[in-house]
Amino acid sequence: MATEILVPATTAAQSDPVALNDGQTATVFLTSTDPSLPANVGLVLQLQRAGGAWVDVLSLQAPDRATARVTGPTSFRVVRGAPGVRPVPIGAEYNISTASSGGGGGGAVTVADGASVTLGARADAPAASDTATASLMAFMKRLVGKIPGFGAAASAAALPVVLASDDAQIGTKTNAATALPTGGAGLIGWLSNIWVAITSLLNVNTLRAPLLARQLLVTNVSQNMALTAGTARVSIFARSCDLRFALSATANPSVTNTAPSVAGAAANAHFVAQG
Repeated sequence: MATEILVPATTAAQSDPVALNDGQTATVFLTSTDPSLPANVGLVLQLQRAGGAWVDVLSLQAPDRATARVTGPTSFRVVRGAPGVRPVPIGAEYNISTASSGGGGGGAVTVADGASVTLGARADAPAASDTATASLMAFMKRLVGKIPGFGAAASAAALPVVLASDDAQIGTKTNAATALPTGGAGLIGWLSNIWVAITSLLNVNTLRAPLLARQLLVTNVSQNMALTAGTARVSIFARSCDLRFALSATANPSVTNTAPSVAGAAANAHFVAQG
């Protein structure tokens, strides 16, 4: 809707100034009390300079130039050429619209820092929580503050990651070892399989105790070898002869180089070949 800036048929010398923001455009046009605009009677369009002074920029006169367009940011007004002599039947009105961009959208809009409570101001503190009532600027600062720095950092300065306890690729702490050839039940299951496979192939001294070497001379039946309490594993090597041995919780002849029928060597004693 048009806004009247200068009433026709009055002796007013000039209109009040109209300020335009950046992106706004005003269409100024002549009006009259007569049904049609009288010829050879017009107004002068003025723009305000940076120092405050006004300068003539255009003469509005029917029928050749009855309208003009002014684009902000600026201030404009209209002035009668010879005011005060008699009422002039010419006046002026204007419409303000937002300038259109090439894509059909709205023109640029300038919002002063802090003028919008939703957008906020550059000096806003970060939002106190994710659900706080705060400006977009405050939430942006909170978000930026949660982003860790790039590169190596201690856990306190890094973004925490919580792994799901039932992650199919990693597995859970209770996963039992499964057969390696057919696949494992997650990463922990695979590691369990690998450990079982390694320990079954290696002769591991699980007690971490130093090994102790003993030599028994076997002519017919050797002396008994008492094992230290807590011994977990015994290794026997037959040198220069075949032999049989037996393990018992009681004192028994344990090693012989003769047939099992010799006294002290049970028929079910274990056989060790020479070498």
